[in-house]
Formats: sequence, structure tokens, C-alpha cells
Amino acid sequence: MKTLITLYSGCIEFEVLLAAHLLGPKYPVLIATPTGEDYKSSNGMTFKSDLSYRAIRSEEFAALLVPGGDPTSVVGNENLNHVVRSIHKQGANIGAVCAGPFVLAQAGILKGKKIAHGYDKDQLDFLKNYFVGVQLTNDIVKVDGNIVTAKPQGHVEFAIEIARLTGAIADESHLQRLLHFYKAQS
Repeated sequence: MKTLITLYSGCIEFEVLLAAHLLGPKYPVLIATPTGEDYKSSNGMTFKSDLSYRAIRSEEFAALLVPGGDPTSVVGNENLNHVVRSIHKQGANIGAVCAGPFVLAQAGILKGKKIAHGYDKDQLDFLKNYFVGVQLTNDIVKVDGNIVTAKPQGHVEFAIEIARLTGAIADESHLQRLLHFYKAQS
């Protein structure tokens, strides 16, 4: 079993990188992009893509990580929607940060769920048709079943929760030490 990160033009990849770091030793990380081309971030970093959305075999993945940013480039992307639905249907753990929950909502897997998100009121008014039946919270991070969502400032807590949920790190005291380390708390 592996971890899948779906990158897209306009995403903010750092939001899921700590989660990938924590999951990677147990669930090796693969990166997918819409066409399978390498992803070049806005800061000039290049991430090697392992496959296209179309080439993803959902049964290989224990976890799916979706960063936020501006998901405009994947609005209506049926390959991505199929991946999200397939991975969800098999019961894998799914995490999305900031605007990433839009990708999950677009695929139709958030109905009846409570989520954290990075949208403000004006954006939510515009996106209301996607979030029908979804309870939007002000929580920094929210776990609802096999789905973990977070505000952008909650990416550390998000990483800890997805590591806990997947069993990538089962020792609770280790998870708490990691949380304190990455949040620079004493």
C-alpha cells in the first residue's frame, strides 16, 4: 500500500509534505499530476510525477493527500473525480488541506461530513453548490470517518491526524512529541 499526492497547477504542495513525510516510511509516496508531467511549483521547485490521474490504480493506495491553493485548474477534471471516488470507496484514508476539500466535494464524497477548510465567506457563497450537505466547521483540523480536513494553518495537526488515522505512526506519545516538535511547543 502507498500514499498518493495529487498535485495540480495552482496548488500549495507544502500543505501535505509533512503528512507525506510521516506516512512515507510505511506507505511510500507517489505523486500524480493531471497529465503525468512533472509539477513545477510557484517557487520554482520541481516535483517528479510518478503517474497521471488517468493511470492511478486506486487499490494500491492506503492514503490520498490533496493540497489546497487554487484548484481552478482541476474543476471538472473527471479523471481526478474518479480517483477520489474510487479511493474513497475502497475505504482508504483521505486528507485535504485549505482549498483541497473542494476537490473532495467536487467528487461527491463529502455529503454528510463535517470538514475544516480554508475558504472565507465570499468564496463559500460562490462554492455553495459544491458543499451541499456538508457541515463546514471553524476547526483547525477535522476528522470525520476516513477523511481528514484542515485549515492551511493546521497543516501540522493535519499531518499528525492522517498519520494516526492510517496507522503510519501508532504510538500516541510519539505523535504528541512530533506535534510539539513541528509546532515548536514546549
